[in-house]
Amino acid sequence: MKNIVLTVITGVFAVTSFFLGSALVLLLVLFGMQKRTAFVKVSRPWARAVLRAGGIKLKVSGQDNLNVSGPLIIVSNHQGNFDIPILLASLPIDFRFLVKKELFKVPFFGWYIRNRGDILIDREKGQKALRTLRATAELVRKGNPVLIFPEGTRSSDGSLGDFKRGSLIIAREAGAKVVPVGISGSYDIQKKGGFLINPAEVFVNIGRPMDIAEAAEVRAAVFSLMGSGQR
Repeated sequence: MKNIVLTVITGVFAVTSFFLGSALVLLLVLFGMQKRTAFVKVSRPWARAVLRAGGIKLKVSGQDNLNVSGPLIIVSNHQGNFDIPILLASLPIDFRFLVKKELFKVPFFGWYIRNRGDILIDREKGQKALRTLRATAELVRKGNPVLIFPEGTRSSDGSLGDFKRGSLIIAREAGAKVVPVGISGSYDIQKKGGFLINPAEVFVNIGRPMDIAEAAEVRAAVFSLMGSGQR
């Protein structure tokens, strides 16, 4: 019963704060702020507020490892539905997500991430996906960090899946440093296929920048950073 109440409260708070945040974005834009900048400024405090409403406590380490000059790709594992707000709340830099097209169809949230400047990839259309990756690499070369989930989808059991073939093509084409991130504990918040929200302690460990490496090396780095989340 407690988790049902928490789920309802978190949902109502997320929706209410979404509309308030959107109104604040419009106000900032009216006062001359660039649209994407306004979305970025509002998204981080919104994410932190939603996590607090859900009883989710964050412990973040290694934030200084994001002080990278030049092109940057952030590579993270993907345990659960809450990973996007978790990463928004944890990473102290302006970055974009590269996300599967399905997320853009989520009511309200899809509209928000599209306007925040996050990037949609249609994995079912190979040539279109390749064009997206190359365009994203050009964006990264120009100094816009991008975060990718190289597993392609969230984990079904909390473990680290295989990295998709070509998942690091952006890093190679952009000549970017790669910063690995390991999330542990987010799988327990809302298990795949489940609805109820469970309070949890989540660890976000940010690793040291790596030169362009093979997917297996980056995967090993992410796995080591998952700590207690390894299964």
